[in-house]
Amino acid sequence: MAKRNKTILHTEEKEELRLNKMLSDMGICSRRQADELIAAGKVTVDGQVAVTGMKVTRSSKIVVEGKEAKQDRSLVLIALNKPRGIVCTTDQREPDNVIDFLHYPKRVFPIGRLDKDSEGLLLLTNDGDLAYRMTHPKFEMDKTYHVVCSGIIDQRDISRLQSGITLDDGVTAPATVNNVRIRRDGKSE
Repeated sequence: MAKRNKTILHTEEKEELRLNKMLSDMGICSRRQADELIAAGKVTVDGQVAVTGMKVTRSSKIVVEGKEAKQDRSLVLIALNKPRGIVCTTDQREPDNVIDFLHYPKRVFPIGRLDKDSEGLLLLTNDGDLAYRMTHPKFEMDKTYHVVCSGIIDQRDISRLQSGITLDDGVTAPATVNNVRIRRDGKSE
């Protein structure tokens, strides 16, 4: 059994990945930022200046802006009760971004998003594969929203939610809607 484990580990060390994905997996930066650093000549692999699209292995010596890149293998998963007014972005040019709000010492990013005016549970992580599996439609991860509206929701609104709503980036998945009305005395109908 030990021999098999060594073989698996050895295979993982030799597996080739795109450099930008490796840097993202290591928690150094996003893939897009990695591409920018590579294009600017600020990344070397095994002593050679990196090029966009190149592949590397886990045993490659990667240096970013003069510092050796080391992977932090510890998983970070944060559950944040996001308040209204905070934007679910890692773009620090946005003054009210969740990263500055959280002020966490390691690189993390939100899994999904909540609108700026929404509040509620937001998960953040340093694990790109976890975020992908939780957000990509092919994995069909259910999401539950509790929404309080100031107006009245009618059957037409509910039907639209149940059919899927067209947004700028596509159509939402059909929703299951439980319409609960709260009376003025605080009890549900």
